[in-house]
Amino acid sequence: AARAAAELLPRLRGGSEAVRETLPVLAKAQDAADDLRAGMHVISGLFANLKGHEQDERFVAVIRSELVKHRGRLERLRKTGIGRLYPFEHATAGITIDRYILSAMPGADDVGELMGACEQALGNLYALHRKCLLALIAPQPV
Repeated sequence: AARAAAELLPRLRGGSEAVRETLPVLAKAQDAADDLRAGMHVISGLFANLKGHEQDERFVAVIRSELVKHRGRLERLRKTGIGRLYPFEHATAGITIDRYILSAMPGADDVGELMGACEQALGNLYALHRKCLLALIAPQPV
């Protein structure tokens, strides 16, 4: 949806300039979000099969490797918004989109923290996407 909205950008009249400028950022972020969601499924599958393999060093090494890769996916998603101001009012004045998506990067060693950060980042990204699209279609005051 973000890609479609970005393609319509030249024809849109609603929303602020900042909202319209955010659409290409959201389109770029969508690819990273898709990778992040796919990685979450991989990690969930690995942990679902961990029971009985806790002592298998190769299996545990695969999990650790995937966690490092997954943190990289999260970082890639967050970096799509670096330097771009959040286009709406926020309690933190001057907050950028990357900080809105995720305030701080977790380590790769804490699985719960990493997965929670992924959920938070995706939730915040989709909330921003929704707000931008609503701002574009909402009636503008004359």
